[in-house]
Amino acid sequence: MGTDGVVATGTLGAGNSSGEFYWYLDTDGSESGSCNAIGDASYPGYEFRISYVARNDSTLGVVETKQLMRCSSGSWTATNALVTTNKQMSCGEISGVMVGVSLQDLESFSEYDKTANMRIYMSSVNASDSRTSPSDYVGP
Repeated sequence: MGTDGVVATGTLGAGNSSGEFYWYLDTDGSESGSCNAIGDASYPGYEFRISYVARNDSTLGVVETKQLMRCSSGSWTATNALVTTNKQMSCGEISGVMVGVSLQDLESFSEYDKTANMRIYMSSVNASDSRTSPSDYVGP
């Protein structure tokens, strides 16, 4: 992220590393059922997974893949919801990855309960790890 892009401080981001980032959202107020975060039964109860993968390609530069997935019968399935990022904010203001999903998109899914407290688990993956065995994580 940040390759060849001027960031808020007026400097260029190096952006020479690839990475994968996953946010798991528990949006129904129940910490059981639904899908497991990172494919591990120790982390059940998540209705949505936001994926952001940034690959540094020597020809194309940074190639981003962003997707919101929902849990359906215990498996992750793709949705048409838009996932956005902001390179200037990520590289310049917060010095970390960020994603956004429209509240309207989330509210269109029956799994989303706007009255429930949202529980979030986030993991990151470097070149030698995988989504199911992340490099680092933060969450409940």
